[in-house]
Amino acid sequence: MTEKLNIFNFKSMNELRVIKKTAIERINAPGILHADVAKAMGVSKSWVSLFSRGAIKNPGIETVATLLDVLSELEARLQQTNSMSNNNLPDKTHSPSDSSGATRPCVAADSFVGQSGEVG
Repeated sequence: MTEKLNIFNFKSMNELRVIKKTAIERINAPGILHADVAKAMGVSKSWVSLFSRGAIKNPGIETVATLLDVLSELEARLQQTNSMSNNNLPDKTHSPSDSSGATRPCVAADSFVGQSGEVG
């Protein structure tokens, strides 16, 4: 876990705003579920949703510190999950081929749409 934020660590209120903005960006990142954040923090999903939209004007330093710790844990788990799932993907360095080994051409989906707009 990261070291808890302390009010004495900040030189200005602007630094607090930057940290809050960073937390908002991280909480809205792909793969981060508000329900997971809420459960880990012990707050409601509606609080997380409000925070993620910037609607909580003064969430408090300790709350933001806890949020950042939770986000770090969730991001680490997400990265680990993505890393494990990427190991199971087929090698993308080769073109698709048929059983003879010949490369198959790719056909665009819109080539199947007729003049009337119907898929044919």
